[in-house]
Amino acid sequence: MSWWIGCSSPAGKRYRRRALIAMSLYLVILFACVKLVRNVPLHGWLLHVVALLPAVPVLAVLAILGRYLQEETDEYLRMLAMRSLIVASGALLGTIVVNDFLRAIAEGAALDPFVCFGLFFVTFGIAQSVQGLASRNGDDG
Repeated sequence: MSWWIGCSSPAGKRYRRRALIAMSLYLVILFACVKLVRNVPLHGWLLHVVALLPAVPVLAVLAILGRYLQEETDEYLRMLAMRSLIVASGALLGTIVVNDFLRAIAEGAALDPFVCFGLFFVTFGIAQSVQGLASRNGDDG
């Protein structure tokens, strides 16, 4: 098993290829949009469209992950991916809840942009890595 859960299966290889393409598009679109906004005075709906463009490939990664879960025929690999999603979702929701209470009661600051996005995917990756190491050591539960 590779360090990225499921990448040894055909569905996992397709997932990895699709995700890498989507994230490459994300980087290209992000840098193009930032450069455009810095160099061209955009206003109104056009500025909003340009601001939302980088979100499209990020949302595509979530759809790609869902497609992987549908295509994966190995129940064990699917279970490992689902566990990673649950861990990442729990970390994300826990962070949002704590931040919301700090903001509502203690006048705390809002999270910086992209903190939640980064937290979800970093936690997802860590959960995959931990499970991959555990399965190599024979501790799958």
